[in-house]
Amino acid sequence: MSDREKFTSLLAELHNNNIDIFFRLDSSIYDNNEIPYKYIPNIDPRAHLNDVGGYMISSSLTNIENFNKESFGDSESLKKEYKIIEIYKEYIRKVLQTLYNSNENQNKIDAIIESVIQVEAIFSRGFTEYFNNFEYNSSEPTYYNDDNFEYNSSEPTYYDDDYENYDYSFEESPFEIVTNIKSFDEKYPLIDWKLYLEKRFKFYDIEIPINDELLIKEFIEFEPLYKCLTEIENEDLINYIEWGIIESILNMSYSNKNLISKELYGIRKEFEKSLNDIEMNFEEEEDTTIEEESNEEEYEDGYFKGNDAKTKCLNIIDSYMYIPLSKYYVEKNFPENIKSITKDMAENIRNALINRIKKLEWLDESTREYAIKKVLNIKYSLVYSDYIMNIDNYYNRYKNLGNVQNNYLLTLIYLYGTYDYKNFYKIYNENVDESSDPIESNKTYILNAFYREDNSIDIPAAVLQPPIFDENQPDYINYGKIGYTMGHELNHSIDDKFKDYDIEGNYNNWWTENDNEEFIEYSKCFIDQYSNYYVEIEGKKYYIDSMHTLGENLADNGGFDRSYEAWKISMETNPESAEERNKRLPGLSEYTIDQLFYISYAQYYCTVGINEEFIYDEHSFGRFRVNGVLSNNKHFSKIFNCPVNSPMNPEQKCSLY
Repeated sequence: MSDREKFTSLLAELHNNNIDIFFRLDSSIYDNNEIPYKYIPNIDPRAHLNDVGGYMISSSLTNIENFNKESFGDSESLKKEYKIIEIYKEYIRKVLQTLYNSNENQNKIDAIIESVIQVEAIFSRGFTEYFNNFEYNSSEPTYYNDDNFEYNSSEPTYYDDDYENYDYSFEESPFEIVTNIKSFDEKYPLIDWKLYLEKRFKFYDIEIPINDELLIKEFIEFEPLYKCLTEIENEDLINYIEWGIIESILNMSYSNKNLISKELYGIRKEFEKSLNDIEMNFEEEEDTTIEEESNEEEYEDGYFKGNDAKTKCLNIIDSYMYIPLSKYYVEKNFPENIKSITKDMAENIRNALINRIKKLEWLDESTREYAIKKVLNIKYSLVYSDYIMNIDNYYNRYKNLGNVQNNYLLTLIYLYGTYDYKNFYKIYNENVDESSDPIESNKTYILNAFYREDNSIDIPAAVLQPPIFDENQPDYINYGKIGYTMGHELNHSIDDKFKDYDIEGNYNNWWTENDNEEFIEYSKCFIDQYSNYYVEIEGKKYYIDSMHTLGENLADNGGFDRSYEAWKISMETNPESAEERNKRLPGLSEYTIDQLFYISYAQYYCTVGINEEFIYDEHSFGRFRVNGVLSNNKHFSKIFNCPVNSPMNPEQKCSLY
């Protein structure tokens, strides 16, 4: 076997085991009518660039070199960069001394440390040189990115002329190159790319003939990374890969304390603390003492809350085996008829939304027709997707786990790799069934509902239980809660963010210019209304940022109205069962069933306590999700006899859909 074959086989084996040294392979959509497949492999070196230790050391080496060449920075900054390098070297040393016998292997440990620094120096110089000489001119706009969201909550926010330019899209990187495998192999001959792809597909028992004409994508960062690889001496490369394997496994196991020894956990924790201290407090006198471990278990992040071994195990399963866990949750908790009951509700709400769109005079005919078409084509997963209930779908994803019995760490490594199965299933596949592809939001035990830009809705099983839903409750209670939830998600399909996506989920403005202007004009009312709502915490007022919450406010108002209409549709469609399904509850006979519908909705957002985190939420605070919606509802004001211009019956009411 040639050195090229050996290196290729090593990379493929490491990557198959989720140890993404140098780069990782993902799937990427490539829409081109000239090819029969939709997904192509994407060579992404950013996993290497974002590695915690490697990134820090490479940045420090770059800064040191810039300082020496151009007198960039000051002496204190230079000390800081050297200190980071020493911290990283000490981290490597302590880890290797723990894993190897330090007395017998000190020379090997020294050699690995030296190789890691040497290789990172090559990467540092290579990337700096490449991007210093890189030129890119783009006429593409830079879109608003929510990560840069800044908000002063001490004052109410009102509509202004910038609303038209308020764009929720995220900027996509234009720095990608697509070519065929033959050209890619000629450009980067150190790796046999056909052999690499064959070994990756074979690992998942996927039979895809790899030929020269198949397409492959690279991020531009791969070019300087590859050039650096060609400059690394073999011994340094071997040592660097050895450390990379160790560090990858440490990164995997660090978040799960049961998978790592207390000694290694302490070393990693000390390393991260040292890096944080030097970033935040370098000018202060250094405190080299390490805090003693608390007797109490640290809080473990995860969907399941708790610190016992069972909860930690559940969180691992939640992360990597959520499909069988979802199946088990449904089988243990939900009768089969829940799916048909909720489907009937969803169809009634869909019909209510279509009826409403037909009556909107401010919409042009072309926009109205497409909006109806989009709503008709919304796909929804209620309670569970059929995919998770089919045991045959589990085989390829989890088949390797049968080979690692009683090996907890190897099990975890293979579980990490289960994410990659769906990537390889899609790549070069001419018959990808998108509807059967499970995604994380299909977890049946997650208490949240979703609308996604691909024009689909997920109402998982966990939402469909008391007090939100109960098949034995009257319909006016169920429609006031879960019906509203369904209406809310359906309404997202035509809110301020998702209205610019088409039926297939592509960003495509199908609105006429006139209708866009009308939409903005009607939205102003909601922006002004919600900007006046605030909560008071420790004597300080926190106002809702009504621009930030606009989409959710529109979904709340439209979703609630459609739920009420859908409830009425259900009674008209099946009048025989309507009386039985809408009986008044004992002790509540003083209220009409319409009033109980509104009371049911209001109960949905009963909340105890509040903190400052709510101001960053895209949803308004619970009290205003109720009062804001109901104060816009004429029927509510009428049946509860609210005086005109009272808080719950303002003369000016907001309405869009």
